[in-house]
Amino acid sequence: MGELQGRVKEAVTKTFSKDLAGLSERYKKVEASEKEVQVMTRETGLNFNRYRTYFLTATDAQYRRDRITSDTQMHYNWIRDTNTAIWKGERDADRAKSELVEANLRLVVSI
Repeated sequence: MGELQGRVKEAVTKTFSKDLAGLSERYKKVEASEKEVQVMTRETGLNFNRYRTYFLTATDAQYRRDRITSDTQMHYNWIRDTNTAIWKGERDADRAKSELVEANLRLVVSI
């Protein structure tokens, strides 16, 4: 989900848009008028195909993110926090396992 969010952010940043809604609105205008293509190219420095690629990437990423949220019925922050908790638990388990192995080695050496 973080990667999808990054794709949307990159597209919005590279096209100098305020948000995804602004990008979509501008894309519709650009697609409809050759004059808007020239204005967009002058303002952003992107050709139409590059602008279209950013638009499609951003809308696809947003669609996937919304679908994950609706399928799992979990909000992004909840998924991120759960993933962080799992990662911390695994790290603590690895540390405890390492301490147990060290203690066993000390016991074997002392015997």
